[in-house]
Amino acid sequence: MIHTRFLTVAILLCLAATVHAATVHAATVQAKEKELHFLKPDSIRVDYLLPAPPSLGSEEQKAEIEALLAIQATRTSEQVKRVEAEMKFDMTAFDGIMGSWFTPENLPKTNKLLKDAAAESKVFSTAAKDLFQRKRPYWDDDRLKPLGERETECGYPSGHATRGILFARILLKLEPKKKDRLLERGREIGWDRAIGGVHYPSDVAAGRELGLAVAHALLTNSEFKAQLREVKTEYERFKKEHTRVPPSPVAAK
Repeated sequence: MIHTRFLTVAILLCLAATVHAATVHAATVQAKEKELHFLKPDSIRVDYLLPAPPSLGSEEQKAEIEALLAIQATRTSEQVKRVEAEMKFDMTAFDGIMGSWFTPENLPKTNKLLKDAAAESKVFSTAAKDLFQRKRPYWDDDRLKPLGERETECGYPSGHATRGILFARILLKLEPKKKDRLLERGREIGWDRAIGGVHYPSDVAAGRELGLAVAHALLTNSEFKAQLREVKTEYERFKKEHTRVPPSPVAAK
């Protein structure tokens, strides 16, 4: 009988936690519903998608702190420069792969679609941050000296990691032969947040997972796919003009 009571209490607590998570998720996403261009509030349920992060004081959290301290002690000037350049990144974060001409000025439709996708992802990443309420690592351990400002916004999942993977998944539709390089770059953008000491590694992992989910939802959305076709036309036209090889003087004669 006692075991039955304990089991009943455990089930009720689990149900209460599930209801609370669903309530927080719904409240956050619905409050930002007007910011969704393509998806609906229930298109991605972060309370189902993402596991809870390691709790404060757990062995997992302590191990993450030690990992961040080791990264902090060995980060290079090149890494610091890259992290600082990515603090507020846009499409040009991928110009090393796409081409130096891959800029908002040259490709306004591409820029707009990526910005809209980023705004879409932020609705869901904010919902997750509100749900899990995980502080940034430097608030948990003052030995960590982050690059940039000490943000007070919650850290799980990493928005940079989400957008890095999201952008990479969209851009490989324009350059499928560059898939591996694009995905590697998308992952790097997320991991650089751990190098910068502003996110736990598990924040980055969760951000990547969310980025994949948002990318899948957008890339199967009919309106988004229609706009992506326009973007591909814009991209191919500019790429063709920009990379056209001029005729040699001999051929011209």
